[in-house]
Amino acid sequence: MKPYRTRALLALAAHAALTITLVVLLLCPSPHYALAQSNTAASNAKIAPQVQRSLELNERGVLAVRAREFSQAEELFTKALEVDSRNITAVFNLAGMYITNKKEAAAVTLLTKYSAEFPKDAGLRARLGDAFFGSQQPNKAVEAYEAALRTDPKYPGVPAKLATLYAMQNKIDKAALLYERAVKDNPKDVQSLKNLSSIYLGLGKPQQAVSTAKKALQMSASAEVYVTLGNAYQELRDDKNALNAFQRAKELGYKDPDLAKVIEGLTEKTKKGMT
Repeated sequence: MKPYRTRALLALAAHAALTITLVVLLLCPSPHYALAQSNTAASNAKIAPQVQRSLELNERGVLAVRAREFSQAEELFTKALEVDSRNITAVFNLAGMYITNKKEAAAVTLLTKYSAEFPKDAGLRARLGDAFFGSQQPNKAVEAYEAALRTDPKYPGVPAKLATLYAMQNKIDKAALLYERAVKDNPKDVQSLKNLSSIYLGLGKPQQAVSTAKKALQMSASAEVYVTLGNAYQELRDDKNALNAFQRAKELGYKDPDLAKVIEGLTEKTKKGMT
């Protein structure tokens, strides 16, 4: 029986990995924001009044985001930047709000200006990549993420995002290297593990696909990953484990009419003791 082949959901995974959400904005705060908090706490008396006011507006903006008051947050970050145009924290956060509020063009304009002014700031380059992706300019997003990694090879989240774009461009070898870096930096990055298992399968490395898929499944049950696992087992001529994986994918709601036929064929084959 030929291995069951289904189109990997890498493109959908790419969209999920790169969509800018509230979680990205707040649970992974920028180093600029952390610095602003430190400065506020440690040296209020030494900060110029306009700088202090800008920091306060920025922090109020973050609170508004946490309350899901996105329009108010955008307004507060804008005011923070108006009061102090050098508040890079506010730039980073305002750009994030532009992306969240579907104003990607405004985010690109803002970040292009400040990235040129602060060329060593990896965070601004990374967020510019997010803005380009959100405005459906993947090639420019790649350039921005690559620039961020040149500045800071370990900037959080960028290896996985760039890997996903490489995969979408069919640069599979490059994608594999960056996904490997992403899961090394963050072993709990389940989305990168899922994508990496598909990449390994595409590269003809079924054993690595199996081990990587299992790691992902330990953290999150996924019908798509079980399909990848089943495909990898078939490549290894392990029909019994392939059948188990495909059955689990079906139980989790995987929709593909061909899958039922494959399960039926593998069931008959294993009953006959042909594995």
